[in-house]
Amino acid sequence: MTAEEVERLWLAYLEPEKPPTYLELAQQFDRHRQTIAAHLQGPEFERYKDAISRERRNRAAARLATQAERAADLWGTAMENAADKGDHRPAKELLQAVGVVGTDTSGSTNVAVVFVGDGVNAIGEHPIAAFRRPPVIEGTTA
Repeated sequence: MTAEEVERLWLAYLEPEKPPTYLELAQQFDRHRQTIAAHLQGPEFERYKDAISRERRNRAAARLATQAERAADLWGTAMENAADKGDHRPAKELLQAVGVVGTDTSGSTNVAVVFVGDGVNAIGEHPIAAFRRPPVIEGTTA
């Protein structure tokens, strides 16, 4: 097979959600099944497959990024709906995601760790602390 045919074979195998069988590809490319199998392995094929996977992940991440604000709005709605039913998991997940609470699993039981005060501890400032700190207003009060 030529290099162009091999690349078309790789795409025919990697692009569909459900890859075709070697027999289907052999019929499509008018080649023997063992020839198809030989071209769908090895370091060059693995590099190509990895590149396709990276490209798919990047496209998916870009699509998801466009929905971030909508997802945040829906998360808020889900929190309210769940809380009405006595389920506070969405609220807990949000607090964990933004770093207001954490989970300490170092002991035998899980405990919630709530960050209070200025957010400074022995290892430095917690990333969310800057958002919780009140602004400094210069001047005097009456």
